[in-house]
Amino acid sequence: MKKGYMGGNKISRRWYWMPAAILILGILSIALLVGENRIRERHKNNYEFIHALHEARVRTALFHLWFEEAVSNGTRADIEASFNYLDVATNISAALVYGGGAKGVSAMQPLADPELRDHAESMRTLFAEFRKSALERLEDPKRAGIGSPLDKRFNIVFSKLEEKYETLEALTWIKVRS
Repeated sequence: MKKGYMGGNKISRRWYWMPAAILILGILSIALLVGENRIRERHKNNYEFIHALHEARVRTALFHLWFEEAVSNGTRADIEASFNYLDVATNISAALVYGGGAKGVSAMQPLADPELRDHAESMRTLFAEFRKSALERLEDPKRAGIGSPLDKRFNIVFSKLEEKYETLEALTWIKVRS
């Protein structure tokens, strides 16, 4: 007896491959979704970190600017207002190291990368030194004018903070691209 086109086992064997192929494609799709989600989360965390870093940098610069202005010819209220910028920058740096949120930035995870964490922690030390330097300038305003040794020390600490910001940003961009 002659078997026709529809007869025999040829078609039935092909039929069993179809569900297996769909199952494999489904598993691959899920794996791609999970991988894409991990990449997206990593990039989101990196960009939140960079945003927080920029926000802290701006607040630090604003403190430096307004503190200098307040020391030169401002009132006590101007000096206190300038310290608000430093407080926000300090809180952001704490959020960078330990996680959490701060004014102007969304809540973040603590830094897991040891190299970034070390730099961020040293930045927190510089903030304490920056605050101490500013308070020393307030103790004796006559000796703390522009160009004085106290002013130079204040500017040196500010420059160190700027360098730390640049280093952290550069390291973060390297890690984002890798």
